[in-house]
Amino acid sequence: HSRGTKVHLLIAIDHGELQVVIEDDGAGFPTVPARPGSNGMRNMRERMEALGGGIEFETSAPNGARVVLRLPVPHRDHGGTDPDEVCKG
Repeated sequence: HSRGTKVHLLIAIDHGELQVVIEDDGAGFPTVPARPGSNGMRNMRERMEALGGGIEFETSAPNGARVVLRLPVPHRDHGGTDPDEVCKG
């Protein structure tokens, strides 16, 4: 749909939070539903919130889009590795 030629994906864990950032150089997306009854973005937001996270949609039509997903990462108290420590190269 985006007619983009490049996509950038960043996945990180920072301060107990999983962050996924997706950016492209496509057409962007409308800030209002493209057609009556469209609810894809609303559904994604509801699903992320149900998991205790969040989602942000940014568009700079016609110069691409950015979607940021955030989810809390449970701390492991039973001898597991702290995800923040693993990601510190």
